[in-house]
Amino acid sequence: GWLKEHPLVFLRYVEIQTTPETTMSIQPRGKGFHNDDQSVVQLDIKSLLEKTLKNHFVLTNGDWIPLFHDGKKFELVVKDLKPDDIIDVLNTDLTVEILPSEETSGEIDARKQASEQYEEFMKNRDVRYKEKISKLEKSPEPPKEKKEEYVMVRVKLPKGGSPRRRFAVSAQYGLVMDWVETELYKSEFLPKVLPTPELEYWFKLASALPGKKKTPFSNSDAWKTLEQVLEEKNMKQTQGLALIVEMVKASGAPEDGEEEEDEDRSYNDNMNNEWLRMAARLEQNIEKELEDEAREAAEALTEAEIVEIGEKIQTYGIDEGIANEVARMYGKQVRELEAMGYSADKIAIAIPLLQDKRGNLSAVLEIMMAADIE
Repeated sequence: GWLKEHPLVFLRYVEIQTTPETTMSIQPRGKGFHNDDQSVVQLDIKSLLEKTLKNHFVLTNGDWIPLFHDGKKFELVVKDLKPDDIIDVLNTDLTVEILPSEETSGEIDARKQASEQYEEFMKNRDVRYKEKISKLEKSPEPPKEKKEEYVMVRVKLPKGGSPRRRFAVSAQYGLVMDWVETELYKSEFLPKVLPTPELEYWFKLASALPGKKKTPFSNSDAWKTLEQVLEEKNMKQTQGLALIVEMVKASGAPEDGEEEEDEDRSYNDNMNNEWLRMAARLEQNIEKELEDEAREAAEALTEAEIVEIGEKIQTYGIDEGIANEVARMYGKQVRELEAMGYSADKIAIAIPLLQDKRGNLSAVLEIMMAADIE
């Protein structure tokens, strides 16, 4: 056993100062008081501790305390002792604080870090967007008639819409990535992992032409020209690019085929899950803001104006009930479409989009332009 491997044992005499009251913080190791199937173990920790500590005369920081219950051993680690780092257990009134388990503590730390990174990202999000807009403004779209000088790029956004833009064949692929990020920003789509200095782009793109196999693009090609990228993919410049957005893995996550340490996997999962939860909460807030804006716009119209708009919408071939509802909720947006010069048949197409997008006219216009409804 241990004594055979360590034949020499050194003892040191230490005089312990007894105090009437002491405090001990202990942390369950691993998953804490859980079975392998994650179910909680029902036990009387106070009684078990009192029974176990009868076999411990002295405790120091870092000691392990085993608790046995129904044939299963749970381990506790002494994390903090007050007022001293070593205490006499028998001659003191001991107060015990049980900390979250090691696994739970890791989740809490990940949640805190994710929250801090989230706040930092949101604080700098507008700055990041403006920087990318500035880059795009320095590389304006080539003229439509010079088809041999540009690639038409269209991207399908995760939250709907398919914006498009012309890029010079000599432009870097990274400029396309910058443009896509600005479109994601405008659609209020949030990253699933956080951008970092090592992770400039938190998404990746893939070609998705109908009837053809999906072709992924590498973010490491950002410095290459579009002409080079297309040539490597055996694609023709005149065909243009139809792209979809995919999420990259968390920073530190392995690439396909690589393995990941359990600790790293747990950390990355915790970070990603917390980020997804916060992104979902923000999306809910955005939806509510859109509803509030539509309601305020509707309240700004008089009842007579709402009736007039509703009757006009009916002339577009819209059912009376839907026409009245749209007039009341999105009458202002319908008027803006009319002011932009949209014809009756185009407005009829826009009305269900207004309902779907909760009155977000910018999103409706993007969808219509992407579908060549102008």
